[in-house]
Amino acid sequence: MPVSNPDSSEVRRVEVAVGQCEELSILPAVAARFLGGLGRMEFTPSLLAELIESDPALTVLILRLCRNKEIIIKEPDYWILQVLESLPLREIRDAMLSAKIFGGLSEDASIDFRKELTLHSLGVACCAEKLAQLANPSLDGETAHLAGLLHDIGKFLLDEVMPKSFDTLLEQARSRKTSFAEVERENLGVDHTILGKRFAQRMQLPAGIILGIWLHHSQTGAISQAMPQARIAGVVELADCIVRRAGIGDSGSYDDVSPESIAVSLGLTEEKIRQVEEQLPDIVRQKSEVAGLTLLKPAWAYCDALRATTSQLAGENSKLFDESNLLQKSSAHFDFIRELLPKINPNLPAISLAGEFAVCWQRFYQTGPVCVYLLNEPEEKAVEAVVVANQTSVKQIVLNVPEEAILIPQAVSEKFTVIDAGDYVGWLVEQVEVEFNLSDTKIVPLQAQGRTVGIIVFELRDQTPAAVLRQQDAGAGRFEGAARFGGTVLDMLKSIESQQLYAERFAQMLSARGQNIEHPTSNTEHPTEEKKSQTTEADAEALAEIAAGAAHEMNNPLSVIRGRAQLLAKTETDHDKKRILEQIQQNAGELAAIIDDLMSYANPEKPRPTDTAVRQIIDEAADLTVMKKKIDRLDAEIDIPADIPSVFVDSAQIASAISNIICNGLESYDAGGGVSDLPGKGPIAIRVLADKDGGKVHIEVADSGRGMDEETLSKASQPFFSNKPAGRKRGMGLAHAQRLIEINNGTLELKSEMGKGTRVTVVLPCK
Repeated sequence: MPVSNPDSSEVRRVEVAVGQCEELSILPAVAARFLGGLGRMEFTPSLLAELIESDPALTVLILRLCRNKEIIIKEPDYWILQVLESLPLREIRDAMLSAKIFGGLSEDASIDFRKELTLHSLGVACCAEKLAQLANPSLDGETAHLAGLLHDIGKFLLDEVMPKSFDTLLEQARSRKTSFAEVERENLGVDHTILGKRFAQRMQLPAGIILGIWLHHSQTGAISQAMPQARIAGVVELADCIVRRAGIGDSGSYDDVSPESIAVSLGLTEEKIRQVEEQLPDIVRQKSEVAGLTLLKPAWAYCDALRATTSQLAGENSKLFDESNLLQKSSAHFDFIRELLPKINPNLPAISLAGEFAVCWQRFYQTGPVCVYLLNEPEEKAVEAVVVANQTSVKQIVLNVPEEAILIPQAVSEKFTVIDAGDYVGWLVEQVEVEFNLSDTKIVPLQAQGRTVGIIVFELRDQTPAAVLRQQDAGAGRFEGAARFGGTVLDMLKSIESQQLYAERFAQMLSARGQNIEHPTSNTEHPTEEKKSQTTEADAEALAEIAAGAAHEMNNPLSVIRGRAQLLAKTETDHDKKRILEQIQQNAGELAAIIDDLMSYANPEKPRPTDTAVRQIIDEAADLTVMKKKIDRLDAEIDIPADIPSVFVDSAQIASAISNIICNGLESYDAGGGVSDLPGKGPIAIRVLADKDGGKVHIEVADSGRGMDEETLSKASQPFFSNKPAGRKRGMGLAHAQRLIEINNGTLELKSEMGKGTRVTVVLPCK
């Protein structure tokens, strides 16, 4: 209840109570209009903005959402349209559904006054917008509209937190024919302008809006002379007077108003004010219809709108439930993957893993016999297969493929689906020595990178959820995740098998090549230089062809594995699964680096030789070495006579090759006779000599490191050979160097002695 001459504690209690209120109850008519329009999809962004800007309570709802989302309204120009771009319509709808409805669904006097106060606020907003545009100089209409709409927000807040006291204050103002602000100050010690100002500050509204709410009862004609930015408050004060005189709504203030002095301070003539007064009723009537304030049965309309919205939400919930079920089915695929994952070994033949896959398939889906066959090249007339009669009986066989047999039915070659085996597997059943009930037998494709790499043939049993398989798409959804995983892994293993064939050829070629390399301690007659050069070139080309083929075979499946693992790891929440996926991704990255090395060895860029000073090449090689080894400086003794001729080579390629040689020399030094984890450090001697005829230049790079034995020396320039522990070095340094030197018509020779060091001689042509 109001108190007489309130003390500071009473004032503070009022301020605290109002300060904790950040939302207003929505009139049933406004809620009905909003929910009804939303359900019927009537709202364009501009129409929704118009509705929100017609009701103070809706505007407060949006302002609260903005604050929660940390959206700051810096300029009022078209503020609501800008805000609606950041606020999903679903969030606004949910906020409306959670808001209180003013007065419930009753039709008492308090609802009538709240409606009248809303109508008055709307009238002041429309009037202030017009006056701002006509003022001299003109003011921003959007700012004036928002300030006018919220100018009495303090009254709304008081009515919200202390409705009985508010009704008493309202009755006092009406009986005494005075302003509501005067009655507030007498009884509460604070009025709605102060409370409204603090609310606007909490909502972080622009300064013009705050001044309009705060000063609209402060004779702003005089204030605006000293504070020009307060002119917007003068516009709101004048609009309040005009709307009260026009009898639009009820503000709770019943004192006489005189707008003339305020109009003069704004540069508004009587004619302009009269013009606004004439237009105002029609404008407010139109806005009232938009807000739903003209509804005859607002409570009934709200119930209808709420029922329609509830039905809409039920439909959305049903859709979400279906999507949740699909997600649960997808997550079940991880259980299958987790069971198969420990059995994957890159050294395992693809057909062996196919057997493990078939066992998992039978157990996980509770099927009858399962047969998995992997596709070979089209011209091959046999395919490898595994047959699982039960989980303890796995048999590998080779199936002969008749001319008329269809290895990949058209339906499963174009997309992933589950089909009836029908007439497709008669040739298979005759050879597997396991009985399939063909009426219950299905076919599922194993796919990788959009192509079918194998086929699963399995018999459904009573335990299998047959209902799931009645609809073809549902059946595909149940099996797709596991089948695609199996297809990807089996395709990877098939690629590894192809790589092993390349590796075997690679090793044979290296072995043959090693027999043509001069042995450092051999006393046999050296082959002629021309013959050695021809042999080296032929060997290099053959090696390059094999390396390129192997790298190509690895790249495709590896990129798929790495990409899928990265994608799954980003969305996986289970820690163990995420760790496994990250390990797959990391190891795939290391394999990719190996492939890069292999490809750069197999297909180096074609040399672009130019006349280049040897000093320039050595300096570039030294700089590269410092960067690669991450050392401050290179400890090297360099001897280059002044009369050394230029060499005709690709300087960048030769500098890279010599840098690799220097790095190898640095790594030959270690502190304790073992292999050091730190970058090698030790002196390097570089000496340059020229042939007597000036046709070739010899660059010798020598170290005093631990040296190499005969076996190591014979293999030192072979790709992927390293005497470092497994996994520490890929052994491509000297191989790269030799490849680059040879394509520049040069040669590389190695001499080494255990405990004394190694000398590498690079011979380069002159022009």
